[in-house]
Amino acid sequence: MRIGIITNKFAPSGGMERYAQDVVRELLRQGHEVTVFTKKADPALDLVPMVELIVCPLSFLPNKIQDESFNWWLHRECPKHALDFILSCSRTDAGDVVACGGTHIGFLHDAGRTPTFFDRRAIRLETRSFERAKLIIAHSQKMAGEIEDYYGIPGEKIRVIYPPVDTKRFTPVSAEKRLELKWSFGLPENRIVFLFPSSSHERKGYPFLSSFFESTDLPVHLAVVGRPIHNEGEHISYLGYSREIEKCYRAADYTIMASQYEPFGLVGIESLLCGTPIVMTDETGCCEVVTPPAVTAFRKGDSADLAAKINEIVTRGAKPLTESEVTQSLRYDPHVQTHVKLLLDAWMRLGKKPGV
Repeated sequence: MRIGIITNKFAPSGGMERYAQDVVRELLRQGHEVTVFTKKADPALDLVPMVELIVCPLSFLPNKIQDESFNWWLHRECPKHALDFILSCSRTDAGDVVACGGTHIGFLHDAGRTPTFFDRRAIRLETRSFERAKLIIAHSQKMAGEIEDYYGIPGEKIRVIYPPVDTKRFTPVSAEKRLELKWSFGLPENRIVFLFPSSSHERKGYPFLSSFFESTDLPVHLAVVGRPIHNEGEHISYLGYSREIEKCYRAADYTIMASQYEPFGLVGIESLLCGTPIVMTDETGCCEVVTPPAVTAFRKGDSADLAAKINEIVTRGAKPLTESEVTQSLRYDPHVQTHVKLLLDAWMRLGKKPGV
């Protein structure tokens, strides 16, 4: 098949951009031809020479109006290409299939924010994308519920397919290698280390977590990777930005997030596949498919419950997950081959057969 992929960036970036690249890579492996429509591309990305790449020049426009301009451009550009279907991984109504990793209304609701003028414009475009799509791929039951409840989309149009993870990249290592990595990052051996990977600290709950770690007397340590922080201390350190996040997962005893809004949370699955258990709010999407001992869940925004759960972890001690514990705790297949097969099968059931 000839398949179009719409993504904000065809470059190393956030969750949906990484998702789009994983899907593109697997489609190419299966022998499909792929056309990528994007606002921005990194020429150094290994996938660039393998696809037909169409870039919409938008850098001269303010970010707040780029989505609508991109959408206008897509409706003129996409029909020029003979495609069997288009998968949209960004906020646009030009896709036959929409991959939904989060909703704007859901984000505003969970963050307790009142919609602004630009929020309302984003919601209108998002609503049209759901209404016009023939199929919506929701990355969690949480997402499917939001699409139905907040946007009035019938459930029969939505298919929940949990997102894939690079299972070759995110793998466990020996206890000796984990200790070596901990040393290399300068992390304390006599404390339980919690990794906080984030490029959006406010949304991922850093103020909430740092408040606890700065004031606790427990033998714990918060290691931040990604966006810089300005409050390093006895219980908090900054590891910098890393292109090898898998090494950070393996060096930590736990990965922790306290997101205001986390529709799925690929970080959680990546960490588990490296053998590192996770601490997440009970509203994090990936908690739908992860069971104890791999996950410790606390009530979102409840500092007393977070303190209680961290205290329980300290009492029982920290040890990496065995491969069997990961397998038993993870209730879906994270391989990209499985995800793409389910996606193509869902499209075929609409009567759109490959090669037609």
